[in-house]
Amino acid sequence: MVYRNIRYRLYPKSRGKADLLCRCMGATRYVWNHFLGLNKTMMEAWRKDDSTPRPEVSFFSLGKAFTQLRQGTDWLLELPANPIKYTLKYQADSWKQCFRSGAGFPNFKARHFSDESVTFPEGTFCLKGESLHLQRIGQVVLSGSNPYEGCGKFYATVSYEVPDERVE
Repeated sequence: MVYRNIRYRLYPKSRGKADLLCRCMGATRYVWNHFLGLNKTMMEAWRKDDSTPRPEVSFFSLGKAFTQLRQGTDWLLELPANPIKYTLKYQADSWKQCFRSGAGFPNFKARHFSDESVTFPEGTFCLKGESLHLQRIGQVVLSGSNPYEGCGKFYATVSYEVPDERVE
């Protein structure tokens, strides 16, 4: 099996959906930076003093901490949890690489709209014809014109698995 990717241009069907997409991207940046700051502080304390506990930076432990953060943060409750929590998968992978290769700490994310993204994991979206249904956001059109130009441009990359047709 091999993976194929298709990149689509998204056009939200309403100003509200465009705003939700922007808020989801901002929430992923907030969650990334929040947990990175906590874990960097704990990591530096652990490196100075071995008696302090080493921070738990696995996706599972970060996910548990995200659930607690989300329950105490009203605006995060309004957004889909799985896509925002998925950014911690990337952070856990970055920490793993930091420990294995001796690379530096993961970096904080700055607010640059062209660089912002959100991952909707499998089961949180549905592709039908020329529209994409996103969990707790709703349907977005994959072609047409964008009536909400002030929100920036949105793209979706859909990955799927197909049989490998290469001849060995």
